Amino acid sequence: MKVEPVDARDTRGIGRFLRLPSRFLRGEPNWVPSLAGELRSQIRRRHPFFSHSDAAFFLASEGGRDLGRIAVLDHRGYNEHHKARTAFFCYFDAEDDPSAARALFDAASEWARSRGLDRLIGPKGFLRSAGQGLLVEGFERFPAMGIPWNPPYYSKLLESEGFSKITDFLSGYFDKSRSGDERLYRVSEIARKRGAFEILSFRRRRDLRRWLPELNRVHHEAFATNPNYVPSTDEEFDLMARSLMFAADLSVVRFLVKDGVLAGFMGAFPNLGRAIQACGGRVFPLGWAGILRERSHSRILDLNGLGILPRFQKMGGDAILFTELERIIRSSRYESVEYVQVDESNFLSKSGIEHFSVDWVKRHRMYGKVLEGVR
Repeated sequence: MKVEPVDARDTRGIGRFLRLPSRFLRGEPNWVPSLAGELRSQIRRRHPFFSHSDAAFFLASEGGRDLGRIAVLDHRGYNEHHKARTAFFCYFDAEDDPSAARALFDAASEWARSRGLDRLIGPKGFLRSAGQGLLVEGFERFPAMGIPWNPPYYSKLLESEGFSKITDFLSGYFDKSRSGDERLYRVSEIARKRGAFEILSFRRRRDLRRWLPELNRVHHEAFATNPNYVPSTDEEFDLMARSLMFAADLSVVRFLVKDGVLAGFMGAFPNLGRAIQACGGRVFPLGWAGILRERSHSRILDLNGLGILPRFQKMGGDAILFTELERIIRSSRYESVEYVQVDESNFLSKSGIEHFSVDWVKRHRMYGKVLEGVR
């Protein structure tokens, strides 16, 4: 088994890394390829991540045939924030071949050890907005935007290399035919009558853009103590904000304001996965047209942004956001609404969502492994 790093200047190697999963996953109806332009910018080190951190990309092959790939990250911002020495891995894809998986994780572990990192966790990507974990339940379901789908045998490959569960992220569907918990409606009504919160909606994207710096602040304050939180530079947030501005359905975006200060937010996005499948992840030059059509016609809504600042929690604001969301969804074009990746240990968010009879049908598992021999 041969493992080789992918050089930022090696056009052929980059192409092999990009194409590898399509060789054995292309026929899977729920597999959506990575956006080629985004991944290429990361391998070529043109991504804002590299202004503060480092990463490496590896390919495993045998007999001239590529069998697997992996990326390993030294995210210095994460380690400084959490006082840790942790490496991330992502873009792990491999055929059902334990020797290929072993070779890839050996290479990733050695790269991490050489930088004094003593733990390897993942899948966890370059930005805090990236999907986390390995799919271990819900393989028959189409993935939410940015949340990778993988075959069932991936977990076996990781566990055979000594990885174990850190936490699970749950995703589930809101059933429009079922009523929510009346208690939440009462809490929402009381909070609305008190006038403690103002609800902002947006008709134009430029109106939303004015609030983006505040959104960055709220996201940091709301999640900074979360063990999975990844801090972002201004350049990284700008990159995430551009994606948000392009994909967001303004009819579903709501901000919660108290005394002129942003207290919480709710963001949702039409699922564009079918259009990305159709263009093979290659947005340019022709993929944009299909993606724009899907943005206007998709019947699947992904809810993957909902948070309230800790100091405003338990004041009814979360109930306002949830009931507002339900009201919007019931009158929308969407036939399916997915609550995306709620940490199983986040009891406040999980219990709030469960008031709407959400069925948790997907489970993504964050894996971790201690790297021996690091001083």
